[in-house]
Amino acid sequence: MSQTIAERLLRAAADGDRETAAAALAADVHFRGLTPRKTPSADDRDGVLQIMGNWFEHFAGFEAIEDGTVLDRRSIRYRVRVEDPEEGTLVFEQQAYYDADEDTGEITWMHVVCSGMRPLVPAAAPAAA
Repeated sequence: MSQTIAERLLRAAADGDRETAAAALAADVHFRGLTPRKTPSADDRDGVLQIMGNWFEHFAGFEAIEDGTVLDRRSIRYRVRVEDPEEGTLVFEQQAYYDADEDTGEITWMHVVCSGMRPLVPAAAPAAA
């Protein structure tokens, strides 16, 4: 099965392949994100690539990728594992909704919601009193 444009974007961003990631985005792409600490936004390709570069800075692998649609709007959900030098292995999950131009195939609109970084091995629960 072939990859969707969103999956190509994600895999390229995670691999640091800026050229392939840029090719998946319209020059004037509308992008908004919601994470536990920030609400990143960009209205151009370079801004989106910067945001995604930060998210995938310590990329270690995808745990899951699932494509879908909501009527005429496309969606992709993905879980990412990162290896942070200070915090160890972390996981985050994002759900994105996006539109792509039918002629160019480029993503023109994308909104992303993020779970935030979660430790792979949760801290031990406090002992009962």
